[in-house]
Amino acid sequence: MKNIFKYIIHVNLPLLRITVAAGLFAATSLQASADPASAAPATAPAPPSALLDAVVAMARDIGQHQDAHAPMRAQLDALTTFRHTPETAQKLLKVFGSEQPWTFTRVPAAQGRHGYLGMLAPLHYVSEQGMAVDWSAMRIDIALDGAGRNMVVRGDWGSIAAEDKNMRFSQRDLRMTSRRTRGAGDLWFGDTELDIGSVKVEAKAPGVSMALDDIRIKVGMAARPKTVEIGYGVTIKAISAGGERVDNFKLVTRITNIDKAAMVRFKALVDKREGAEKETPQQRIDAMTPALKAMGKAAIAYGTALEIDELSAQYHGNSVSLKGRVSLQGATEADLDSVTTLVKKIVAHFDIKVPVAVLRDVSSAVATRQASAQANGQASAQPVASIAQTMTDIMVGKALNNGYARLEKDVLLSSIDLRGGILRINGKELALPSLTAPAVASAPAAVSIARASPAFLRARRIDDRCALPDYPPDVVRLDQPLRLSMRFTVGADGIVRDLALAAPSQWPAYDQAVLAAAAHCIYLPALRDGLPAAVPMTWQVVREPGSTRP
Repeated sequence: MKNIFKYIIHVNLPLLRITVAAGLFAATSLQASADPASAAPATAPAPPSALLDAVVAMARDIGQHQDAHAPMRAQLDALTTFRHTPETAQKLLKVFGSEQPWTFTRVPAAQGRHGYLGMLAPLHYVSEQGMAVDWSAMRIDIALDGAGRNMVVRGDWGSIAAEDKNMRFSQRDLRMTSRRTRGAGDLWFGDTELDIGSVKVEAKAPGVSMALDDIRIKVGMAARPKTVEIGYGVTIKAISAGGERVDNFKLVTRITNIDKAAMVRFKALVDKREGAEKETPQQRIDAMTPALKAMGKAAIAYGTALEIDELSAQYHGNSVSLKGRVSLQGATEADLDSVTTLVKKIVAHFDIKVPVAVLRDVSSAVATRQASAQANGQASAQPVASIAQTMTDIMVGKALNNGYARLEKDVLLSSIDLRGGILRINGKELALPSLTAPAVASAPAAVSIARASPAFLRARRIDDRCALPDYPPDVVRLDQPLRLSMRFTVGADGIVRDLALAAPSQWPAYDQAVLAAAAHCIYLPALRDGLPAAVPMTWQVVREPGSTRP
């Protein structure tokens, strides 16, 4: 999929390469072995090598023919008379039944604009191994203004499918709209939106099938006086796999304060080296390293940051969400030469919200499968509800008792901070893995690991499921002190048992009301060696001056 995005986003390249890349996408997004007998059941079918070879050659021909620095109209006009090399034409003829399976023509446009239409022919191809690849015709409409600086691109691809004896991949209703303006340094600013009706990977043999419905992707680049901001967003209405479904997945991110001049220089280098096909990977890395370091210097100077405005999804109607920001603080050019030093200059903050109901639903789904497996060939299985509750209690209990989350209105809240190479979760420091392996493990490290995994975790009251009565009116009116103490046992199921007064207050009626309410409180059970356990507890109710209720 990366290939089609590459050509759609970088619209300063010849536009027909979008069409060609779409064909390449259909081949390269399928990831199995070329031999269908060796393909893993959970992997999409592989493209026939002749198809992949033909599409790669088609894209390469067009790339070598075009001058990325020429005016956009000249680039588009050149495509209307383009013809492939004889070698590539033969490859295309074998796969498509045509030496030129795409067309690119001028079409009428509104006054002052130039119109173009690109078409990629439909395909039905079956390899010698019996794998099939099918796609419908793809269409690209382009409108360019007279100055060649404003461009609107619309694309439409009805369906793509690939299939072998194990898997079937399909995609339908792909639509793309791009509105861009060419700015300084041949950078294109504006937005590109991609809508996909559905993507499915279906297992024929035992394996996991997956479906994504109503996918919407938006990529934008906005110009500031000296900087650039890049935004990326994706929403997926539904993700289904293994009998489970996640709804309304959403990711919205931005990279802010990118130095425009550094970006222009980096783009120029990328354009210059695009045709250097004979370079080894190391040669390419060596050639790009100075430009990457320059971008790093600019990021430090301008305060470039990654903003995660929203990462969320719903499971059974309850939303999990994350927001955050990552930047460099106090970094210098010298830090770019040392990963260890640079990591210590990263400043990151994330806020995470996970409803307990989500953990309960996930636990229930896992427990259902576990109980089904246990019941196979046996007389009985542990009740699903009991298994799910135990799993939920363990997860929530560990998070709360270790101090990695707090509970508000039945939602687990956690704040994650990284600063100066120190990671803290809800203010509690957590050891980071060392970037350099020590010669000998130290004794303090072993102690730290032991403390991070306690054998006993105390029971914790769920405040939203435990409400004590208001203090007596006379106590509140006269602002008098009040103190009482209870003792009880919290069972492995989180239920209060054996509740009694340990020390009564001077208000007997209120003491009995408190006992009645406390008997209905729900706890996250204590954990001993990772398993829920019954524990004795005490609870003191002490009135603070000016308060009306515990």
